[in-house]
Amino acid sequence: MRSLVGGQVCGAALVVAALCASGSAHAQYFRNQGIQLPNAGWLGLSTWDYVINGGQAATDIEDDGWNIWDQPTLGAGYFFAVGYNLWIDSQASIGASTTTVSSSASAEPVLTLAISSGLRYNFLDERHRPFVAAHIQYLQLIALASSTAEIPGNEFLGNTPFFIGLRPGVGYEYIFGDEMSVQAELGIIGFLVPDGQRGIGSLFLPASIARVSYNIYF
Repeated sequence: MRSLVGGQVCGAALVVAALCASGSAHAQYFRNQGIQLPNAGWLGLSTWDYVINGGQAATDIEDDGWNIWDQPTLGAGYFFAVGYNLWIDSQASIGASTTTVSSSASAEPVLTLAISSGLRYNFLDERHRPFVAAHIQYLQLIALASSTAEIPGNEFLGNTPFFIGLRPGVGYEYIFGDEMSVQAELGIIGFLVPDGQRGIGSLFLPASIARVSYNIYF
């Protein structure tokens, strides 16, 4: 009888140990928040001018589109979990390039400030994490040389160089340590410009992003 009781106790202890071990194994790649520091990417602007202009390059400043070359970006981000698979993340980045066509002697330098916040859904929650995402994207254009640089204005917001749109995207994250990962993401943005003179169907002005980031969990 004593042996039977001892065996049951040992068996229960083994089950508890196994459950704890499995919980630890599942949780070892899970932290509930982190930062992207840094993220580096590419903002597609002039690429979409070809689409807006029917496959033709812009030849004068009245052509529809951004009138700004594609540009490299550098930024940072913060994210936190609302479950094993669903995350909320926010990102901010700056970029720099020049106008593609200008009435002055040379192209004019333009900075961009991009801020986004949204949801990311991971299909897996261990080391390999492919995901889909949807963000609200804000973009501000900043002309450095003069306030009269030929950059688009948003008539929806008083013809100011501020744009708000939706950014769906896909990506992949690889966890290579308990608290570190690398991530790649692609997204297309539709900035709302209703009743504007620029964009597709006078409804939205498209752009795109490509970004890689180094993530630190804590």
